[in-house]
Amino acid sequence: MFSYTLVVFMATYTGWFTFHSLNACGQVKRLNPGQQFTFAYTVLMVVLVMICMGIGAMYPLPSAPEEFLLFYGMTNTYVWGLSFAYAPNDSQATRLVEESCDRENLGLSEQGGVNDNEL
Repeated sequence: MFSYTLVVFMATYTGWFTFHSLNACGQVKRLNPGQQFTFAYTVLMVVLVMICMGIGAMYPLPSAPEEFLLFYGMTNTYVWGLSFAYAPNDSQATRLVEESCDRENLGLSEQGGVNDNEL
């Protein structure tokens, strides 16, 4: 009974994932080149992770150190790539810092100390 239920859930999820993946592939043409690169990089990593799981390279105790280094290095590179892709640019970061450090909202005087009337 459990294996039958598992097969039904996996088939449902696989169909759902395939439908949305194909829908996303149709939308890629409208993205800018940077977003297209991120999409292609994500698809590549999904395929590589599936291959890794299939050959057993992502088990907690991999049999070969080369597999561990290669596949975990690839996934770490992917995470760093995403953090770089979604990091705010300099103008956004400057604006966010200025908004969060607004002197009037913090109750600071022009000299950088606490206003006397705030105490």
